[in-house]
Amino acid sequence: MTVADRSAFLLPRSDQALIRARYVEELARRAGIPFDRARVIPMLQAIFGFATEHWKRLLQQESFPSDSVLRALFCKYLNKVGIPGWVQQDFDYVTVQRWDELIEQTRGIVRERISTDYVSAAEHPILALPHASGIVLNHEQEVSQHLTSLDDLLTSAAAASSHIPAAKSLLDVYAVGGSHWDAIAEVVVPLKEPFMIKTCEKREIGLKRRANWKKSSHQIVAFNDAYSTHLNIRVADTNVEMEVRGARVLDERNDLISGSPDFQRSTPELFSLNSARPNRPHYVVLSMPLKASLPARVSRFVIFALTASALIAFCFFLFNWLGAGGGRNMTAGDVAVILVPSAIAASLLLVRETSTLSTEINEDWSVTTGLILLILWISTLIAYGFNGIDWGR
Repeated sequence: MTVADRSAFLLPRSDQALIRARYVEELARRAGIPFDRARVIPMLQAIFGFATEHWKRLLQQESFPSDSVLRALFCKYLNKVGIPGWVQQDFDYVTVQRWDELIEQTRGIVRERISTDYVSAAEHPILALPHASGIVLNHEQEVSQHLTSLDDLLTSAAAASSHIPAAKSLLDVYAVGGSHWDAIAEVVVPLKEPFMIKTCEKREIGLKRRANWKKSSHQIVAFNDAYSTHLNIRVADTNVEMEVRGARVLDERNDLISGSPDFQRSTPELFSLNSARPNRPHYVVLSMPLKASLPARVSRFVIFALTASALIAFCFFLFNWLGAGGGRNMTAGDVAVILVPSAIAASLLLVRETSTLSTEINEDWSVTTGLILLILWISTLIAYGFNGIDWGR
């Protein structure tokens, strides 16, 4: 990141979380909403600074856990990570259930603004309890009081959000900030003259399978954190390109955003999105379908043709072996007709997928083709050895 051509440096994660928590406090003040600072600030700081590693390891086996399964996982998580100052015995299911029921309204408020996320500390504040700093949570009642204070704040903001903009902003900041970690940098900017912020970031692609079995990348991007935002996404892998007609700009609930940006362009190699509208969404989710490039598709067609020819040749032999043509022995010529094209197809298959991204995009096709070739080789060698070698033909 550079600001006005000067390098910027990230703040520690705890400081970033505290800044966002104080911003929520300021929004509550503007909206005239009661704010229990002693209890809510530590909870907000823990939620905005939540590290997901331990929780993701427990959750990785459960894609869509039920409430009971989720609470059981909460118990395992709290018993493994712990809560600062906790003096009672291990966390049991009944205790966690009571805490989870206290924040039922909080969960509903967050789900109205973003899609369900089991890794979100905003949606599940229980996850943030081990990260609460500056407070000592000795007993169940103290934890309940902190969760209740947070729930009261959000419930009051939800009731006022229809007619007080600051209350609506508070809910948006909480829901998004507790679900996605934003990097905050400390910089000095020239306020009396225009300046440009340049950021470059490498991310996990996060491929998801769509209804048509094609894979697309979903990325959440801050889109209203400057006077104007200019976003460019490029595909550096020559074996992969973006689908021009499939690119979509979504909101936090994965719905198409209302209105249109000032400029949007999509090509197989580049996606551009620019906007300076004041009312544009603060965050957008970019859905970018990816596919193999034209040279890669041509190579894939050649592999398919060679595999199909070898498979057809083996089927002819199989029908002949069953008595359709009278022959029963597989000759060296039969083996050559089957294995030569399949060997070429296998070598092309191995050479073609030279990058991790293209391999992941074509994973289903590559695995299927590889299995067919492997079965073809094994079946041919078994048939050749089983029937004996007949060099006379």
